[in-house]
Amino acid sequence: MAQQDTINQSNMIGENYKDTLAVMVGENNAFYLQQFIKVEAGGLGGITFLGIIWPVWFIYRKMYVEFLATIGTFILLGVFNPYLLQWVSVFTTIIYMLSGRKLYYYSILRKLNENKLTGVKLHQNEAVDQLIEKMGGTSWISVLVYFIIALIVTVSMTYYLMS
Repeated sequence: MAQQDTINQSNMIGENYKDTLAVMVGENNAFYLQQFIKVEAGGLGGITFLGIIWPVWFIYRKMYVEFLATIGTFILLGVFNPYLLQWVSVFTTIIYMLSGRKLYYYSILRKLNENKLTGVKLHQNEAVDQLIEKMGGTSWISVLVYFIIALIVTVSMTYYLMS
């Protein structure tokens, strides 16, 4: 019986099956699963230079809650204290470079927990498999929409400030 527990534990990262996490991650999942093991051991998951372009990375990895929370904070700071915003944005970028993978792991855990899918193994139920695939993975379409919105806002602000 002890050997059965060992076999089951080797297929897990935390309370979730590696296969489930791999589907949630999507592209480059082997790399991220190794980082998640480090996070479970108490680490940060290593430095990620994607933290420099965190808005694009967050959207690409479907971390919409984290993206909106950060952008919302920046907008509020920009309204009330634009000078502080510069320093906060630099500090935020450094934090995301140092702990972005850990944040990504916790984002995945939050999504699984909110949908009551913590500890669920793939291929047990087709509807669950489809939900996990839809929740996770990556999205280039979201990145494209982000750039279009950013371009529209930039052009609009430029036009407004020039007139």
